[in-house]
Amino acid sequence: MRPRLLAVLALTACGGGPAAVTVPPDARPADGPACSPGLDCDVSLPPPAQGFQLRIGPFDVPAGTEALRCFWRKVLDDVDVVRIELAYNRGSHHIDLYTTPYAMPDGDFDCSQPAEWGNWPSQVVRGLPETATPPRMVVGFQNESLVWQLPDGVGYRLKKGQQLLVQSHFANARSQLTPTARGYALVNLHSAATPVAQQAETLFDEDTELKLVPLEPYERVRFCEFPQPVNLIGMFGHFHSRGRRFRVFEWDPLTRTQGRQLYENQQWDDPPWYTSATWGGAPVVRAIRIEADYENTEDREITWGYYVNQNEHCETYAMYYPKLDLLAGCACYHDGEQPEYIAHGHPERCAPR
Repeated sequence: MRPRLLAVLALTACGGGPAAVTVPPDARPADGPACSPGLDCDVSLPPPAQGFQLRIGPFDVPAGTEALRCFWRKVLDDVDVVRIELAYNRGSHHIDLYTTPYAMPDGDFDCSQPAEWGNWPSQVVRGLPETATPPRMVVGFQNESLVWQLPDGVGYRLKKGQQLLVQSHFANARSQLTPTARGYALVNLHSAATPVAQQAETLFDEDTELKLVPLEPYERVRFCEFPQPVNLIGMFGHFHSRGRRFRVFEWDPLTRTQGRQLYENQQWDDPPWYTSATWGGAPVVRAIRIEADYENTEDREITWGYYVNQNEHCETYAMYYPKLDLLAGCACYHDGEQPEYIAHGHPERCAPR
């Protein structure tokens, strides 16, 4: 299945910046007072006065199916993103915003095959370098709607001409429904009037080795160790419908002792979104311990994968500053292991640069 996607990146700037770029989003209009946005018509969200709006969709998500679409867009001006607003049609499973070090022509494509991630054959023929490195996470979300104001002086920096890749996942199957039968999302990235003092970054850790035993409980424990203390400003944990509890704790890697609980999620399809305001300030951490509990009620082994009904996930999104250009794959590990930059002597992959 390759549903159609029309995606628009509109940038509105103040103070002599580029004029707004607008393209009709082909959204289904509200049908009077009986229309419920996101349920029987598309959501709406005014664009920011300063910054830009990502309009994603619409694309078809027929009953009994799931759709993962990616699209390419470029940043039109230098921005420091300090406030983020989201609005989805019901059925959005997640939306992730990435950057890449190479350029691609605007377009969209089916990115539903995990083995192809970062080296999609359909995009190689459109100019994707055959030796392309995987996209790097800027920030991701799962909640149906969200307004996140970053702490004063902190923001995600995007540069003019920088390549963006956005992945949108909608599910319209047994455990999650898309009543409109079409994917559509709006993301507002508000820019600061002046450059921020601290750049934010997101640690995106994904455990791809999940193997849920049939008809059994299952637990996974992971650790993420930063090369220096960081200030947490946001967090959420993500799993699918077999997930029962997802928790994150402070962790001391030297004494291997657990500190206070930083996060808890017991609602797989609408995880709580923690921010520095939740914690009463930005916690300073050197490492975190991640604990995810599952219950497999099916008579089959369930492994990691993209699809809500078929597969499971264990993902941690931890937003923090200062920016370290950190690769989660070298900082996060299973119990009994070490982070790659210690175990294999590659400090340059995790150290600031």
